[in-house]
Amino acid sequence: MSDWTGKVPLVLEDGQKLRNGLSYQPQYATVHLVQESREIEPRIWCGKGYTNQGWHMTPAEARELAATLSSAADMAERQVAPLTAAKVC
Repeated sequence: MSDWTGKVPLVLEDGQKLRNGLSYQPQYATVHLVQESREIEPRIWCGKGYTNQGWHMTPAEARELAATLSSAADMAERQVAPLTAAKVC
């Protein structure tokens, strides 16, 4: 079984309250590469932190999701750029 894990902090999400009244920690997206001993090929799990709220994906599905997220990020950055340029003038 693979033990690779990737984490991405989600700064726009509400944080989680820690125990004993301590401060909050940010939410994050977690990605695991999963391959049990009897599975032919690995799967990718993507979800919220270390919860069971997420999805198992094939490598092809994960690539498609990555491309879709990249496209959305590109569009968001293009929409912000004109606003930033207007403030500079």
